[in-house]
Amino acid sequence: SLTTTLRSLDVATLVDPALSAPALCAMGFSPDAFAQLCMQLAFQRTEHYVPATYESASTKTHLMGRTETLRPVSVDSQRFVEAFNALFPPAGAADRSDDEGATSSAAPLERNPHASAWQLMDALHTATARHNATAATASSGHGCDRHLFALANLHKEEACEASRSSLG
Repeated sequence: SLTTTLRSLDVATLVDPALSAPALCAMGFSPDAFAQLCMQLAFQRTEHYVPATYESASTKTHLMGRTETLRPVSVDSQRFVEAFNALFPPAGAADRSDDEGATSSAAPLERNPHASAWQLMDALHTATARHNATAATASSGHGCDRHLFALANLHKEEACEASRSSLG
């Protein structure tokens, strides 16, 4: 039930003025892009991979515009996650095990002595810039997900019509 699911969640929040939307904008980061990267990093550090995800992008500036799908996971966001983990490896990475007690197959991460804060900041700037460009493309109506969805539906309709006409 919903109540059981909600009670099983463990949610914590961090409020830091240095990471507020105005502060992020002053540093040249989109708050949305920063939040997406934080979610990817958190998921990778807990589950040891980053899944394909989507975020809706509004196309309301177009006649009858609705939403387009924005894919926030990219090569650049993966590089950011790797750069962060190289500089700040997860604590206890070697001690993790799954629910059945099996040890994680992920190799323990150790601090890369060649990693630098400059490399991390460069990866962060590159990943947020890529996210902003992808968001702009989707919002301007040039995304591909809704187009592919429409083509798939047209194909289903045509297949159904072809099936009906061959029966009758």
